[in-house]
Amino acid sequence: MFEPSAALCTTYAHCTTCAPYTARTPAGRVGAVCETWAVWVIWAAVFCLSFILAGAAQAKTFVPKDDAEIVETVSSNAALQGLKRMRTALARDPENYELATRVARRLIETSRTEGDPRYLGYAQAALGKWWQGSALELVLLRATIRQSVHEFDAALGDLKQLTRKQSGGGQGLLTQALLTQATIEQVLGRYGDAQKSCEALNSIDSNLIAQACLADVRSLQGDASVIDPLRARLESDRGLDASTQAWLHTLLAEMLERRAQTALAEQHYFAALKLAPDLYTRAALADLLLAQGRAQQAIEVLALSEKSIPDVLLLRQVLALHTLGRQAQLTPALAELRSRLNAARERGANLHGREEARLLLVLDKDPRAALIAAQKNWAVQKEPADTLVLAQAALAAADRKTIESIKQFVLQTGFYDQRLNDLLAAQGPSK
Repeated sequence: MFEPSAALCTTYAHCTTCAPYTARTPAGRVGAVCETWAVWVIWAAVFCLSFILAGAAQAKTFVPKDDAEIVETVSSNAALQGLKRMRTALARDPENYELATRVARRLIETSRTEGDPRYLGYAQAALGKWWQGSALELVLLRATIRQSVHEFDAALGDLKQLTRKQSGGGQGLLTQALLTQATIEQVLGRYGDAQKSCEALNSIDSNLIAQACLADVRSLQGDASVIDPLRARLESDRGLDASTQAWLHTLLAEMLERRAQTALAEQHYFAALKLAPDLYTRAALADLLLAQGRAQQAIEVLALSEKSIPDVLLLRQVLALHTLGRQAQLTPALAELRSRLNAARERGANLHGREEARLLLVLDKDPRAALIAAQKNWAVQKEPADTLVLAQAALAAADRKTIESIKQFVLQTGFYDQRLNDLLAAQGPSK
């Protein structure tokens, strides 16, 4: 995922959230981003929800009781050591609101870069007594955390509160709120509401970010005409920084995948990785390659050299090793993945419904259990990948009722994904 630097979040106080919570975030130029291009960073940040928590089921934020509670061991890199120092400073000065919000932002950012949702619980704990506060910056932080752990209705409530207070002026927070709101509405499959949020954003400032907001919603509803203008803008605008180009490449790749233009989508994914090799794009490209039976290339794209592999990448490694029949490597990787999923459930943080459904379907050959996991996940969020996994599980379990539910969703929302259309065309008889 493309994230802004920690310095960008802490140095430019007026760039309050610096987009710490998303799937794709072009870092941008520091001065330009926080002054005239703050909107750019925030939209890229909230454009696709949650990579860390891809494939979720309803969950409760895990909040450690105190700093002495040991919940995990983390790597000792410089960023984490810096975060540890900030948390120590906050423990010594717990009444420092400014420091608390800075720590919370850094923890949210770390949850994304480390691929570990537990940092979201730490972020909530850092805000402590201010958690239920009404300061606009705090409301946005709270909505960010709630969004990230898929408490979507609560997050939308916060955002609507913020947009009401900011409707008379102060474009910065209002823009961020509208973009986040549009993202959540897309995740929930409420495309009409998402389009209204994007249109409200466009009425504030009709720039590339507002146009991208509208383009993504229209693409989800089958409008292919939005793709070529975005591609043209990407090719012609020489002033875009590398991370912003990477974001646009990834966005276009997803649009093209939904149109089943996989060769062109693959080109855009690789172009994005060349510019900014982030976890989100690696996972998305690995999925595309796995769907085509190109497991070895998927492993190469994952580039798993880290000692601690994020869950979403570990799942794809497991699927690739299974496809290749590399049992010696698969056995420990699969055991590690199962251990992580079990640990998450024990913490009450079952945020990997999509991953669990794929595991049950492909590795365990248990379509009924996979269907149950996919249904629970789809009850919470309806991103394209969630709907595809649900359809795959329903077809494998020959569950016609679920297939009909998906068809109704398509009819009601206008959702378009050629991959889903192909799956539904292959519908088999019900049991």
